[in-house]
Amino acid sequence: MVVLRVPASAAAWSVVAGAARSLTGTVRVVVLRFEPDDASRVQPHAQALQPVVPESASEQVVAAFSRPDLVWVAVLSEAADATVAALAVGCDLRVFSAGASIALSGATAFGGLAALSRLVGYARALELSLTARRMSAAEAHAAGVANLVVDAGQLDAAVADLVAAILATPRVVATETKALLSAGDGAGLQARVARDREATAAYRRLADDWSDGTGESAAPADGAPVSERRR
Repeated sequence: MVVLRVPASAAAWSVVAGAARSLTGTVRVVVLRFEPDDASRVQPHAQALQPVVPESASEQVVAAFSRPDLVWVAVLSEAADATVAALAVGCDLRVFSAGASIALSGATAFGGLAALSRLVGYARALELSLTARRMSAAEAHAAGVANLVVDAGQLDAAVADLVAAILATPRVVATETKALLSAGDGAGLQARVARDREATAAYRRLADDWSDGTGESAAPADGAPVSERRR
């Protein structure tokens, strides 16, 4: 098992990408623990939709999350911002402390929207993405986003127990199980990531337009997504 302590900011993607490149074949479980970042705890709606992440880092992280021989576990101990949401949804499993919460509009980036839809269903994924409201740990557990919710004082023990249970499963069985459960995801993964990247860029352009008073003119008359307009 490898534990990565990453900043709760866009820099987390580069940290995870760098660590993923150095993982040896003996590693089976990677635990992501997010360090508090006061600057990113509270985001306005537009910012929650657009974590700014280097393209190369996002591609490397998506590829690492897709490896069937690795199980990625996200650990959330407090309110999660857009960057944490995108990474957490990309992980295989998520453990929340009872006081944690997450705004899943940030999961629209880098293939996360499709993953969110698989976790909670289309209607709830749409509602969470459009409203940017925060989901409590209890609601996240009920919706299938959080696999475990425990008191803050029990978080370390819960993560340790989960990792021990995973490692008790033979490696070949765990690898084949993840591969089978995710069958069909790989073929369209890069296409989804590319589409999500275009949409994220469109969000950013619209946020800029609204900030300077030109937001209405940015909306296409035919109702097509802004990411599909010719530029």
